Amino acid sequence: MAVFRFRQFDVEHDRSSMKVGTDAIVLGCLTPVEDAKHVLDIGTGCGILSMMAAQRNSGAQIEAIDIDKGSIEDAQYNFEHSKWKVRLNAYHQSLEDFAKDRESSFDFIISNPPFFVNSLQAQDKSRNQARHDVTLSFDELLRNSAKILTSDGMLCVILPIESFGIFSKAIVNNGLFLNRKTDIFSCPHHAAKRMVLEIGKQHKAFEQQQLTLFNHQNNITAEWLELCREFYLF
Repeated sequence: MAVFRFRQFDVEHDRSSMKVGTDAIVLGCLTPVEDAKHVLDIGTGCGILSMMAAQRNSGAQIEAIDIDKGSIEDAQYNFEHSKWKVRLNAYHQSLEDFAKDRESSFDFIISNPPFFVNSLQAQDKSRNQARHDVTLSFDELLRNSAKILTSDGMLCVILPIESFGIFSKAIVNNGLFLNRKTDIFSCPHHAAKRMVLEIGKQHKAFEQQQLTLFNHQNNITAEWLELCREFYLF
């Protein structure tokens, strides 16, 4: 059994299409979910983002969806064995089907979405679904998020830097606004490879930020340590 241990919860990810990784942890630490009442985790995988949100927000009701059966089985197991199980629900369902009969009810949506657009696919079908846009395009993600977000709600995603052009156009095409972009650097002498985007229905002054995870000596930076200390076991 593959188990990733955090301070307040454990994550089993044997069956999940994507294992626990730095991308999800960065996104979970950066998303301002503290005041949310109703959270949706799209493409939840093993449920790590949902449980991070539950830890940071003691009152939010959190729903999680994924089209991969093994991922949902892991998420349901992890939710049931967490201290927040009464606030966590996981569904084996596509975003299109989930959003079909819903109105604007989520004030926060979080997603580590498929992001290898038009790239060479792996042989593993579940990994393809998790990391390619063959089952969830950027347009579908944004269109359905716009439908089910409250008027002042927010969508937060993590993506490769090179996806910024196509994703920012999709934001505009779906009547949404980019409010904040945080570039993620693994270390000071490397270019940023990831970005966390905060998107909403309301136009706000755009903010540009950055986060560096490790210094030149490959030690964790004070900034990243402060963000993740409530989750990581050091």
